[in-house]
Amino acid sequence: MGSGQRYGLTNYGEYVSVWYNKDLFAQQNIQVPSSVQELEQAMDKFAGVGITPLALGSQDYPGTHLLYELALANMDKDSWSAYQQFEGDVDWTAWEKAAQTVQDWTARGYISKDSTGIAAQDAGNAFVAGQYPIFVSGTWWAGSFADEIKDFEFDQFLFPGTDLHPGSGGNLWVVPEKAKNKELAYDFMEITMSPEIQNLLGNEGAVPVAADEAAITSPIGKLTTPRFNELLNSKDGGLLVPRLAGRGTQ
Repeated sequence: MGSGQRYGLTNYGEYVSVWYNKDLFAQQNIQVPSSVQELEQAMDKFAGVGITPLALGSQDYPGTHLLYELALANMDKDSWSAYQQFEGDVDWTAWEKAAQTVQDWTARGYISKDSTGIAAQDAGNAFVAGQYPIFVSGTWWAGSFADEIKDFEFDQFLFPGTDLHPGSGGNLWVVPEKAKNKELAYDFMEITMSPEIQNLLGNEGAVPVAADEAAITSPIGKLTTPRFNELLNSKDGGLLVPRLAGRGTQ
């Protein structure tokens, strides 16, 4: 890659939220929760009628996302900064509470006991099939949900009870120092950042970083793009933290 400073350019972003089956919520007369307690009450209602609430594939990343969401719900800005940015001593209490909550939710039937053997794609497919009312995962599912979910209405909300939400820029375009045609690479990167491509990304359910929000007209784009911009431009926009629980991860 060469020596010296390294730079990358991302043309999309992403964040983790709670996807939910609006039809199943309506059948149980459940409103969108505004706190972890209300989320637990909703899941308890589903469990009470024999429905496992959370589609969770802990064989790979979704389990980490849920754990991090629960940890963030027990952090303030200072404790987050200590963990994520190495500013001060880390208080691991939030992580202990998060792990205990996952254990409790499994015992209560909110999470399938075989979730550690379920892959992310399988969990997402089960949500698409209407088998689970809730799926905690990222905006990279938006396009496929819009294309594949035909039998029910779906929506998303940010994980309740916290102002800290996992998110990031997407994968980075980079041009190696020894690249044979740097100008061609620069031209390609510029194309991906053009209004045409950025607006296309938004309308397909991706999360563009430089789209004209007024040009995003598809239902899925109008769901994800404004929320990402809202998070990014909020008072604590910098707290849109890396989406996995560790510095340097993607």
